[in-house]
Amino acid sequence: MADPLPIDYPGFEGRGLALRPSGLFAGAAILCDGRPATRSGRAFTVNDNQGAPVAFQLKGSIFDPIPAVQAGDRLIRFAPPLTWYEYVWIALPLALVVLGGALGGACGAAAAVINARLLRSSQPMWVRYGQGVLVILGATLVWVVLALLITMAFH
Repeated sequence: MADPLPIDYPGFEGRGLALRPSGLFAGAAILCDGRPATRSGRAFTVNDNQGAPVAFQLKGSIFDPIPAVQAGDRLIRFAPPLTWYEYVWIALPLALVVLGGALGGACGAAAAVINARLLRSSQPMWVRYGQGVLVILGATLVWVVLALLITMAFH
């Protein structure tokens, strides 16, 4: 899981306010004092140093592991928004749904999540897209192997 990203927001000095990016099995969360904040939908409520509740809302897409955080009228960005072609690249493995139904969809969704994380990494662009190609090919191979195993098990 990625390291938490510090949030500089008035009233939380010395409290370790941070955004925990989403992982493979856990969504993004706001942390304060090392613990996840109370969540309601996409919003988290944290009491500031004076005890007043402050709402932090996550802004981003389902595939973006690093959302922006809306606190009052302030939008805090940790990374630039994904471009249209990055969304196309992330969604490309979802084509396995057409070829392989639910099993293809599961393999494609896993590859899409991994591709989103690769695009947010600090590697050079050519490395990120090269790794993305390997992820797509790997997801396709996993789908083919699983489909063959399931077919052989039922015949």
